[in-house]
Amino acid sequence: RRTMCENNQTKITEFILLGFQDFYNLKIILFMLIMLIYILILSENLLIIVLVTISDHL
Repeated sequence: RRTMCENNQTKITEFILLGFQDFYNLKIILFMLIMLIYILILSENLLIIVLVTISDHL
């Protein structure tokens, strides 16, 4: 008797990523949202670096 692992020889060689081609407004909103999150993360990291540099206790 064969198990599933022996019978299944499927190999995935590539992925095709489909975007939001029909939703131009959604693309703009998602871009702005991701950009805002990215800027917030950079700002918070910069704030941590500045606080650690300035403070003697940290």
